[in-house]
Amino acid sequence: MLSQESGVTVQEISEAMGWLAHTTRATLTGLRKRGVHIIRLTREGERSSSYRIEPSPETRQAA
Repeated sequence: MLSQESGVTVQEISEAMGWLAHTTRATLTGLRKRGVHIIRLTREGERSSSYRIEPSPETRQAA
């Protein structure tokens, strides 16, 4: 879900995983602390933010 070009909202992740929103946000924070590059996007016409995994420079060089 996080690799989609348009990203995914906390609500969408929560619904798919069966988690509460605060658990989803904590998981995103944990991934960031582990070095995963997660960027925040704003979708046109929506109030909530979307999140997407951005490939790291090491991953881009390997591709």
